Amino acid sequence: YNSTDAETISIVEQYFDAAIGMRGGRDNVLPIYTYNIDRVSINEQGVTVQKEYNGNLVEVASFKSLDSLKEYVDNTIINGGWLIIMTHLRSDESFYYDDEAREMIIELCKYAQEKGMSIEPFGTAFEKFKNLDEDNVTESTNGTSYNITDCNGVVHYK
Repeated sequence: YNSTDAETISIVEQYFDAAIGMRGGRDNVLPIYTYNIDRVSINEQGVTVQKEYNGNLVEVASFKSLDSLKEYVDNTIINGGWLIIMTHLRSDESFYYDDEAREMIIELCKYAQEKGMSIEPFGTAFEKFKNLDEDNVTESTNGTSYNITDCNGVVHYK
């Protein structure tokens, strides 16, 4: 549930090259926090609406507006970061989905491409943005000392 601490990160880094978190929709500016890479949900946190699903009214998360999602694109371009959009949309009948939200995501992708962003699978983007070297990456997520060389070869330290 998006909580991260040094112990969790030290375990995860033994088995995975990266991990996704959710720190509140901040840009993934360089250097990236390899074991707490941020993502932005299309849902409004804590806001629900009732929708009909399989003949029943169900309580579901409300979606952010297209304009608010476009702001994430604009900010990512300004700050030179990496934007990851998270959805729970599926095209099968086993899970709630919303054609309006699907169309919103398509429009968001078109907007991002018009602004010059590329849309890539996670692995491709990670190879592009991953840090070249990391020392104390576990602690860097928690704000203590670190020494990281980002994907452009710039050294960041605290």
